[in-house]
Amino acid sequence: ETGKKYKKSFDCQAPRQAKPKAAKKIIEAQADDYNFSTIEEEVGHKYQIVSQIGAGSYGNVYQAIDKETEKKVTIKNVHSIFDDVVDCKRIMREIKILRNLDSPYIVKLHDIIPPKNRKTFNSINIVLEFADSDLKKLCKSSLKLEEIHVKTLMYNVM
Repeated sequence: ETGKKYKKSFDCQAPRQAKPKAAKKIIEAQADDYNFSTIEEEVGHKYQIVSQIGAGSYGNVYQAIDKETEKKVTIKNVHSIFDDVVDCKRIMREIKILRNLDSPYIVKLHDIIPPKNRKTFNSINIVLEFADSDLKKLCKSSLKLEEIHVKTLMYNVM
C-alpha cells in the first residue's frame, strides 16, 4: 500500500551498557587496592605525586609535578588494562589519537611510563598536560554558561 510508513532498522552494535552496581563496587575496590604508594613507586623516579584528583572505571587520576621541568602534570593510571578487550582497545585508541593531536583545546600527551616488567604488567601510566577541570565537571557544576561559552565548547568538541 502506498503511504504506509515502514520502520527502518539498522544493523549496528548497541551502545555499551553502564556497568551494574556490583561491577562498580569491584572497580572501586580495585581502585582502593591500587594505592598511593604503588603509583609513587611506578612514577616516582620522574614525577612527584601531589594528590589523587579523580577515579573512574578505568583507574585513578593524579596531579603530579614533573621533577625535571617542575611543571604540573596529570597522571592517568589505568589498571587491569587487559581484563576487557573493548576497554583495552579504547585506551590504545586514546593514546594513539593524543600522540598525533596538536591543539590548544586538547590536553597533550607528555609521556607514557614504561612498566617495570613488560611481560607481566597489567596497568599503564599516561602522563598528560594538567588541566584545572574537565567537561564532566563543567557539566555538573552550577556555573551558568552564556551562549558564547556553549558555542565555543561545541566548536572545540567538534
